[in-house]
Amino acid sequence: MLGRASIQFQQSNRRLGFLLILALVMLAIPSPGYGSQQVHIKSENPGQSAAVVSPLQQAEQLIQQGLFDQARAIIDEQIRNNPSNVDAYNLLGIAYASEKDYPHALDSFERALKIAPDSKTTHNNLGNLYVSQQKLELAEKEFTTVLKTAPLNRDANYNLGLLLMAKGAPLAAIQHFQRVRPLTVEARFNLVRAYFAAGQTAEALQVARELSAGHKHDVQLHFTLGVLLASAKQYKPAQLELEQANALQPETFEILHNLGQAYLRNHEYPKADLTLNRALKLKPDSAETLYLLAQDYSEQARPLDALELLVRAHKLAPQNTDVIFLMARVSMTQNYFEDAIPLLESGLKIAPQRADLHAALGESYFMSGKTERAIDEFKALIALDPSARSYTFMGLSYRHLGRFDEALKYFDEGLKLDPQSASCLFNIGFIEERQGNYARADDLFQKALHSNPDYSEALLELANLRVKDKKFVEAAELLRRYVKVSRDPSTGYYKLAMVERSLHQTEAAQRDLNVFQTLSKNSSGGPYPYQHLFDYLDNRAKLSSQARTQLDVAELNEQIQKHPGQTQDLYLLAETYLKLGKPNLARDTVAQLDQLSAGDYRTQTGVGVLLARYHLYDDAIQHFQSALRANPESDDVKFDLADAYFRKGLYANALEAAQKVSAVGQQDDAFLALLGDIEATWAKPPRRWKYSAMPSAEIRTMISIIFP
Repeated sequence: MLGRASIQFQQSNRRLGFLLILALVMLAIPSPGYGSQQVHIKSENPGQSAAVVSPLQQAEQLIQQGLFDQARAIIDEQIRNNPSNVDAYNLLGIAYASEKDYPHALDSFERALKIAPDSKTTHNNLGNLYVSQQKLELAEKEFTTVLKTAPLNRDANYNLGLLLMAKGAPLAAIQHFQRVRPLTVEARFNLVRAYFAAGQTAEALQVARELSAGHKHDVQLHFTLGVLLASAKQYKPAQLELEQANALQPETFEILHNLGQAYLRNHEYPKADLTLNRALKLKPDSAETLYLLAQDYSEQARPLDALELLVRAHKLAPQNTDVIFLMARVSMTQNYFEDAIPLLESGLKIAPQRADLHAALGESYFMSGKTERAIDEFKALIALDPSARSYTFMGLSYRHLGRFDEALKYFDEGLKLDPQSASCLFNIGFIEERQGNYARADDLFQKALHSNPDYSEALLELANLRVKDKKFVEAAELLRRYVKVSRDPSTGYYKLAMVERSLHQTEAAQRDLNVFQTLSKNSSGGPYPYQHLFDYLDNRAKLSSQARTQLDVAELNEQIQKHPGQTQDLYLLAETYLKLGKPNLARDTVAQLDQLSAGDYRTQTGVGVLLARYHLYDDAIQHFQSALRANPESDDVKFDLADAYFRKGLYANALEAAQKVSAVGQQDDAFLALLGDIEATWAKPPRRWKYSAMPSAEIRTMISIIFP
């Protein structure tokens, strides 16, 4: 039965994305004769004797075993004995179709229809034959013919539903899946898929919940349902299904891989780390799992760890352009544009039509000073993918060259394709501002923020305009938003401190100036001190895990000696000592970090999160308390303090800290989960809650900003 994805441990055919180990029926049309996914011999001749039926059943078994010649020999004998045997002709057509001998299959079904023109089984089989030949209109005609006389025919409704899904008509498909009686597991799966395709998410989730509840102990069903939900970007319910599958059948690679990906897509990084590493223990050479774990590390601002995994994945799957693209992107984030160029060029030889590879290559050329090659690459990108994003790349090239008229031409073209493009709106506004057209620039920046409220550059430029007009309250609000979303917020903190001084907010100004001073101590924008990045990573990969960590210690200490006082290096050194299981050395390093940034609440919070991750809760609590003294209004710090108290078992303190979170902050899902955990552990009778021990989204972003 093709009704659900099977967990085949030795023969699974994997690809990037959520693994479908065998084709889900929802992604395929059943082969002829398999109207409900099995060969069923339905007698069209009520008077047939058992002696005729028995050989056909034997032939059916031979077909299922792939012994087509032997099956046809039995069927031919039955037809010689009874030339009017409709069932025999149907089974003969199935045998031919199974061998892709479509002309003989068609002839067999047509002979059956001459004998019994109203045979529903034959019309269904003929419809399936047409589907296998991609003759969808003819197939639809056959299924419709059955439904005219038998509106509730199970096979015709099911098959027509699948066909309508293939044609992109999910609403019509829903009606047919609902008519399948009894409503099989396969039909329910496809009904879920049809609801998603039709945009009826609530209905899809309801059917999925009912399907799951009715098969609590079916690992195969939970696995397949989890994959389906994840493919519809419903990661939380997908996670729950895959967790059930994992509980029923622990330590199964396919389940762990997909569960880890669900955690990753749901931004539950600690769980993703653990689960994907467990999957890799089962299959260390899985390039797809290495790729996912690298994504996980990259999103946690761990570029070196991500690149190490990607180098391994690239060796295992050198033709995998997803791996190549992510390797290049992570390299580019560390300013290794020269190293990214040959990698991207190799990717384009494999997949010359991938627009994202062209875009990244053009960007790398530009950032390496190869302007003309960048422009040529962006022209190729526009020819391949004439989207607003592609025109933005070209416009940015000309904007950075100061050729504003040419830049405007491309940004305008982008807006024609997407009037809501935040990038095009911002860049036109940027040029207008530089040309002194402040009112026009103001309007464009606001439109860009309406399209993307977290567009950091638009927030900063609009704040500059508000400062120019001495609208300091509005400027301060914009700058506070800016420092939350920018990857390099130091300028924002400085400007925010100056605006707060203008507003006579002395304590706030000093607090934000402290943050600026910490950030300004870090080296700006330079890559890791490796001249040949991928050679370095290749050599590093040959070392044991312990040796790699020891190498990190040596390199970080060398970096600190060359550039003392950089908080990001001290943070990384403390983290490395913790990885080595040397908490005292980590504490000594944190003490140095505290001397440099005692008044910086962001750094104090980031260090607290690090210490809590390694279960040093007393130290973490001290840092969260220090952060709160510097910024008493921060809900994120209050949340992390409450979480640290909870992890240490100080439930009264945890509840007290949690209750200080603002009313708005108390609506956050992470807060509600933590509060539930506190109450479930401390109060009686206990209540069941789930909570992922991880910093809030804003704190994760903050850590990546402070310690990129």
